[in-house]
Amino acid sequence: MKIELDKGGYEIHNRCCVNSNHVARFLAGDSEDWCQCGFGECKVRVAISYNGHSPYTYILTEKEIANLPTLSTPKE
Repeated sequence: MKIELDKGGYEIHNRCCVNSNHVARFLAGDSEDWCQCGFGECKVRVAISYNGHSPYTYILTEKEIANLPTLSTPKE
């Protein structure tokens, strides 16, 4: 699912935490088990393309993802 940004877009590569085989807490559904990140916040891989550049993969927390300059709701 790609989410539009003010000058590009981003897509979460994998819903699992980077240091776990479980889904990140903030991406898990009601019936899913999620990772227990003991050393801070859960982090996931996110591909961001911005200002016409090719996508680049970043490792971001829930707060960092929430602070991205989005334009609209997610498109599937």
